[in-house]
Formats: sequence, C-alpha cells, structure tokens
Amino acid sequence: PNILTDHHEMGTNSSFFFQPGIPSRTHPLTPALNQQLTAQIGTYHAAALDKIGSFYYTEENFDDFYYGKGSTFPDINGGVGILFEQASSRGHAQNSENGVLTFPFTIRNQFTAGLSTLQAAQVMRTQMLDYQKSFYENARKESAKESGAILFGDHKDAARTNALAEVLLRHKIELYNLKDDVKSQGKTYKKGHAYLIPKNQKNSRLIQAMFEKRTTFTDSLFYDISAWSFPLAFDMDYDENASLANRGSEQRMVDGKILPVNTNPNEVSPFSLIESSNYAYLLPWNEFYAPKAINTILNYGIRAKVAMQPFSMNGKDYDYGTIMIPLQNQGLNKEEIREM
Repeated sequence: PNILTDHHEMGTNSSFFFQPGIPSRTHPLTPALNQQLTAQIGTYHAAALDKIGSFYYTEENFDDFYYGKGSTFPDINGGVGILFEQASSRGHAQNSENGVLTFPFTIRNQFTAGLSTLQAAQVMRTQMLDYQKSFYENARKESAKESGAILFGDHKDAARTNALAEVLLRHKIELYNLKDDVKSQGKTYKKGHAYLIPKNQKNSRLIQAMFEKRTTFTDSLFYDISAWSFPLAFDMDYDENASLANRGSEQRMVDGKILPVNTNPNEVSPFSLIESSNYAYLLPWNEFYAPKAINTILNYGIRAKVAMQPFSMNGKDYDYGTIMIPLQNQGLNKEEIREM
C-alpha cells in the first residue's frame, strides 16, 4: 500500500499522537522524503482533529527505527507508515487529567484520523504514486552497483534454513539454491541446504534492513528495539559478501513447499523415500522438527531409544540425542514402520 495506518493506545493522561515522531529517531534506510510526506499527511489529521476539538501532538515522542512494526514496515517497502496513539479509556470511561475519558470519544478520534488519512491519500495521490515509483527506481540504482550476494544456510537443520527462506520468498525477494557446495569464511554451505540472495534486485533495501547489523545511530534512544537481524534471529550461518558463481535455480513457494520456479509441484513428493531396514532406523536430533517427529513416533506406540554418547557408524558420525527406532518386538511390522 502507499499508506498504512497503525492504530494504538497509550497512557490515559495523554491525548492523541500521530507521526512523524521525533525527527532524529528515524531509521537511516528510510528516505527523507518519506518523513516529509508523513508530515504533510499530518496537516490533514490536525485539521480534522481541530474540527472536533480534540487535543493532539506530533514529533514529540516515539521513534521510527524498527521495521518490524506496522507503522515502519511500509517505510522500507516504498510506502508511508503512520502510527496513531490514542489515550486509552481502558474500558467504558476513566478519569484522566483531561477529564472523564470515554470509549466512544477514543473511537471517534481514531475514526477521524482514519478519514483524514483517506482525504490526504486522495489529495496527495500523485505525490504518493511518484514517491513509491522513485523509491524502487532509486533502490535499483543503488543495488546495480552490487554484483555479489548474501549466502545463508545450515546443513544440520534444513527446517530452520527453509523457515528463513520462506520469510524471504513471502516478501517477494529473489532467492536461488546452490549448484555446488560452497566453503566461505570457514563455514560450509551445502547444496540443497543453503540459498543465495542476489543484492541487485527490486527489494534490495528490504534485504539490507533484514540482514544488516547496525550498531550506531544519530539518536540512540529507542521506544523498543532498533533492528532485528534475521540471520542472527534464526541462528544462521551467513556471508554478506558471497559470489553468485554457484547460483543454481530460482526458488518459489508453492503450497508451503520451496521449489525451483520451473518445477511442477504435482510431481514433487512431500516425503523422501527411506531405504528399507531390517534392523533399526536412526533419527538425528539436530533438525528443528526432530522433537515433533519423535512425538509422532511415540504416539504410534513405537518404542524408541536415545543415544547418550556420540558414535560413528558406516562412516557417518551421530551426535548426542540421536534416536534409534528398532524394528524387532514392535506393535507394527517392518513395512508399517517404514511407511510410518
């Protein structure tokens, strides 16, 4: 959207706030024009609230740092996010420094601000469209100078790797798998368990916001937090200066599965075939969904054992917590256990 409003409540003894917030507390990746447009839209809120006699203020509180909030997420996506904070009646009516504050009064202020936003969007239509267009044009020019990629993955936990990949794909970020294994900065990224994000693409600013580790700001006072670096949040190995030389096929989301763009999802089985065993199966514990898997196994009434020490078998190392599912003396036969 060109404009997104985020309606909240604050302390009862306050009045009504609308953005811009404190000018020095804006994320450096947010264009200056974004805040200028926010201030221009604010004149419509002021005029509307003047008509109904409601107190209000702006630019004296709150920040615009963390892109995970409803009022800031649009700012890194070519739109304008606006936070509204209404003094809370916390019920039907409550005493305040400004007299009795009622629930209908608080509703009226929020509704009035919603209507003034619509009026601003209609009058400023061309400005808003031009701003969004220029936002992505400038982002393209900036990213065109970049020839590399961001590489991330964890071959010991495919589920966690794919969870981060899914977030990126849902944000329409171009994502590619690897043609071959890659070693970078002492880390190994394995084909099928890692992804490349080209820096030169439409949503380059959003990518930067997701992956950067910014530690200095002009104004270091925050309402909550300044940022959330996604690879750190996912505890993921990553390289911000990787090469595109090992770029494989582009990926997409289809029915909850991450697949190459040219793959027919109907031809892809959601399960990997497991080689039949006559003795036992081993389930490593490092995968995110391992606890869910053992819970399902136990609910089938199948006995399972756990390794208390690391061990090696057939040239492969197994860590603490590896689960063993024996095939003998179970309630299901060998083929039923394999299918399960």
